[in-house]
Amino acid sequence: MTLDASPRSTPRLPARVLAAAALVIGIGSTALAQSGANGTPTNPDPEKGRQIAERFCKNCHIMEGAAPTTVTPGIPSFKAIANKPGQTGRHIRDVLIQPHRPMPDLQLSNEEILNLLAYLDGLRSNAATPSFLTPGDGPKPVYPRQG
Repeated sequence: MTLDASPRSTPRLPARVLAAAALVIGIGSTALAQSGANGTPTNPDPEKGRQIAERFCKNCHIMEGAAPTTVTPGIPSFKAIANKPGQTGRHIRDVLIQPHRPMPDLQLSNEEILNLLAYLDGLRSNAATPSFLTPGDGPKPVYPRQG
């Protein structure tokens, strides 16, 4: 009896199939993260975002309308974060997911992060500024010109 020692090729899925599967999984996980207890979608709630900020963030970041507290110098207020030139929802999400020192890892859910973004949207001074909740916070990729 002889064994076939030649390497067997593993079937590969076309890149389009993999990309479509990733998109479906991404959309499904976003929908799940934004759904209520009964599975119905919920919209980000600025009031819930304010409550999260009061619970986790007000010891370091100054909040609008909150009683004055002692905060660490150099840490921006929520209003300053919301109005920072070039600030995007993607950047805020990234910082909340993988914080930098001295910010603690709060381990917030996607829904809690979206609620915080909705709260920050309400603190923006310029109504013409794009929402933090707008899909695709970064610039669109530039594709090479064809032909």
